[in-house]
Amino acid sequence: MGGQKSKANSDESVDVGELGAAMRDATVAGEQLRIGSGYSLGREAAGGNAEALMHLLGGIESAAEAERRAAMWGLSVAGSTAVAPLMERVALTPPTHENLETLSDLLLALGEAAVCKIVILSRFVALSVSLNQKVSLFQHPSRRSSTL
Repeated sequence: MGGQKSKANSDESVDVGELGAAMRDATVAGEQLRIGSGYSLGREAAGGNAEALMHLLGGIESAAEAERRAAMWGLSVAGSTAVAPLMERVALTPPTHENLETLSDLLLALGEAAVCKIVILSRFVALSVSLNQKVSLFQHPSRRSSTL
């Protein structure tokens, strides 16, 4: 099951496929390994490793909370490399009750990845306001019909 090998951030080669598999480890004992793998994938993604970024983006939308959490921390380490794909996923995720947890994780990862980027933060705020408005429509159906 090997993945792309990288030496972007250390003298030792890293198998991102193995890191992605470790991040998906569902065992309780795997929590430390899972989080560590998320961070390692984030460092690889920050160094330009597209496969590492794809593992993290897949993980953030996982049904498993533990995998989403590991991916969220990895994406925060990936920094600016993760901002555009995260913004795209936020924009494409419908603000339904079923998606609120995923949207929350996406927005948290985006906020962490976009540290100190004024332009990106202003877009993030505008997107958050838009999402809050959409979510309020789902929470209060009577408002939707009165605004139509």
